[in-house]
Amino acid sequence: METTLSSTVFEFFRMAGLAVVIAAAGYVISELALIRVVRNLLARFMNGTWVDFISGLVRLSLFLLTGKIIIELTGTAGALVVIVTAVTGAFAIGSERLASDIVSGVKLMFLRYYDVDEYVTLGNYFGKVIEINMSATSLLTIDKDKIIIPNSEAVNGTLINHSRVSGYRIKIRIPVRGEHDRVVVLRVLEETASQFEGRLDGDAYRPVVIFDGIGADTNFYEVWTYVAKWPDTVYKASDLRLKLVQALEAKGITVGLAPVYALNPGTKV
Repeated sequence: METTLSSTVFEFFRMAGLAVVIAAAGYVISELALIRVVRNLLARFMNGTWVDFISGLVRLSLFLLTGKIIIELTGTAGALVVIVTAVTGAFAIGSERLASDIVSGVKLMFLRYYDVDEYVTLGNYFGKVIEINMSATSLLTIDKDKIIIPNSEAVNGTLINHSRVSGYRIKIRIPVRGEHDRVVVLRVLEETASQFEGRLDGDAYRPVVIFDGIGADTNFYEVWTYVAKWPDTVYKASDLRLKLVQALEAKGITVGLAPVYALNPGTKV
């Protein structure tokens, strides 16, 4: 009787160990081999958004297949390992939240609120979309940080796609000191902005110059112009600011000290 019980216990743990080995092998195969092959193959025929989505489906299918193999080969012990792992994982990651993220991921795939390589604002985060998978969206920020946002938050929160309509606004505030002809300043700023090589052409993107206010011995002028791509705005803003200052100084107009909030490198139209 004791020998039979020991054999049963030993067999149970042997099957459980086999289940763990199969699960580990399935994970390695899916993550390190098959998914990379699938991604490389799909990337030849479709954009990054669909590559991420289909890769996620393949990964999920492989996990389910691995579970099926474990149960078929190891019986009760393997089934127990699968159930315990699934329940533990559900509590660890929050099954309700995960389901919501996956549903939102499917919604993103078909409604295409944004795609990989587009610039978006999701809630309080702005960046370039570098990955959309079944449960989350990854952004690359201007500070070179990777931000991972659950798809349910991306879909249900405030979402701004900066890439679907051309045009990013550069807004530059120029202080001019002392006595001067305001009409001349407005004309010089408008002409310089209109001749700026980096701006978008067309009536919809005509530069705007605003007399923004009067300070102590200083008048403020604001110049708006538009460029095509967001990453360019940081560099274009510096380039345009330099040209505006040089044009004013060439006319003998003194540029004053800029306020701390003068630089606003790029705002989406």
